[in-house]
Amino acid sequence: MSESEWLNLESEKALFNDWTVVFLKYNAWAIIFYSLTKWKWWARFVVGLECQQFKRTREILGGSFYNSTLANHIKVIKTIIHSNLHLSPDAFTIEDFGDSNGFNIFNATSFPAFGVNYLSVNSGVFFHTHTLVRTLQPFLMEQRLPGIMTRLLIDNFTKSAIGFLSCDHTRSFQSIRLIPSDDGLLDGVEKFIVSHEMYHLAYRSNPSVSGIFSQYYSPELSSLCENNEEAGADGFGVIVLYHFQRQTGSGIMLYSPCFLFKLLSLFDKILGVETGNTEDPHPDNNTRHAYLAKMLKDLNVGINIEELDIKMEGIVRSRGKRIKSKVQRILKKRKKLIGTYREMRAVACS
Repeated sequence: MSESEWLNLESEKALFNDWTVVFLKYNAWAIIFYSLTKWKWWARFVVGLECQQFKRTREILGGSFYNSTLANHIKVIKTIIHSNLHLSPDAFTIEDFGDSNGFNIFNATSFPAFGVNYLSVNSGVFFHTHTLVRTLQPFLMEQRLPGIMTRLLIDNFTKSAIGFLSCDHTRSFQSIRLIPSDDGLLDGVEKFIVSHEMYHLAYRSNPSVSGIFSQYYSPELSSLCENNEEAGADGFGVIVLYHFQRQTGSGIMLYSPCFLFKLLSLFDKILGVETGNTEDPHPDNNTRHAYLAKMLKDLNVGINIEELDIKMEGIVRSRGKRIKSKVQRILKKRKKLIGTYREMRAVACS
């Protein structure tokens, strides 16, 4: 367990969300049986079963599986900040960080309070990035794939997308069949997300850190980054990747931010998600993809973003109807099960 109370609370919340999905999935038959019988003794039995299963789930999912990965990302990013960006490392001090369980949650967050900085990344960021990148990257490469391999990867992507969108990691494709020699796309998405959160911590303690953008971007983009903290965090993530890519030579790493938000915007279209939620400080996924593409062009990175976007869009849209149909059925069934199980709990405790 972390020494930080905040990180421990984040982990507990994420673990409980995971547990809810897993319990409902594997005990659906017991909940449906109660809806047909309304037996009080059965409700008490299943609620008791939940306690036993939760203890076992905590043992399986309660570890910080990606802490070493997160620690390595932070170390590399701090080195780039010190060596290439010439910013004070003190502005990016993190007292505690952690992989906060949450395989079904794709989220990272930072928490500055009382002069102390914390950074939390859910396991779902690493897990779902892994499955989605592994199944889509082969289609972004130059060589043609055999027909049977193409069909296999598309099927694996479909499973990964359904697992991601239904917040159920157990449905995702988890086996690794193709590991590319250039793994920069996966590494880039993870480092971009961590860099994004590190910028939030630095900016809130010292807003002058936003002065870095004029060295890399056009006046229009620099102004956007300086006046919008979320855009600034994205712009900072791109700059970090730019310097890291120059060290590693990865040909696809710098596309990773566009990959992430192009994919998320395509998922929004598939599910009919409305954009422009004024309560969310983050720009919508399509907007973020647009200004990230402009940032990469300002850096003259030589990546054909449009071509890569088109390749990915073709694969995602080819399975759009199937993904949407499956996800809607899963969410509808889960909502019904939650309602019935709440009734069971009330009956069991009466």
